[in-house]
Amino acid sequence: MCKARTCLLLETTQALARIDEILDVDGIDEIHIGLNDLHLVMGLDFMFELLSGGIVEYICNKIWARGIEYGFGGIAKPGQGILPAEKILTEHYRLGSQMLILSRSFINLKEFNDPAEIQKIINDGVSEIRDFEEKILKYDNEKLEINRQNLVNIVNNICNKIPLKSR
Repeated sequence: MCKARTCLLLETTQALARIDEILDVDGIDEIHIGLNDLHLVMGLDFMFELLSGGIVEYICNKIWARGIEYGFGGIAKPGQGILPAEKILTEHYRLGSQMLILSRSFINLKEFNDPAEIQKIINDGVSEIRDFEEKILKYDNEKLEINRQNLVNIVNNICNKIPLKSR
């Protein structure tokens, strides 16, 4: 007999404010931190500000302390993304994330209509992620911290380029 897993999606300021109460609920198998919706409701300019500003780390530490699996955000294909996918994937490892989702930018489905071609693109991209994971497994804490600092700098540079009228 299969047991259905309970996966929560944390994507509101209310959930963030009540994280301890939420984590007290029995039966939670995993939690995904939805960076896109959470950054929008918080009025931030760029969803990865949640990662660079320490909010994701704060949430991950709380979830980790309860022994619940977690992940956050989405990831583009390696070598792509305004914030390189490799920087984000390395943060997943530093923060102990056990899962991630592929972002919409992983493959633009408007450009492809052949299911076999779509499957190949996804398979190749996931294979690239797995290859990069093998490299990350060899990183020590210093290298993980350097990646975090680089990520913060990149996010700050991206946010500084966002026109003030859209802020």
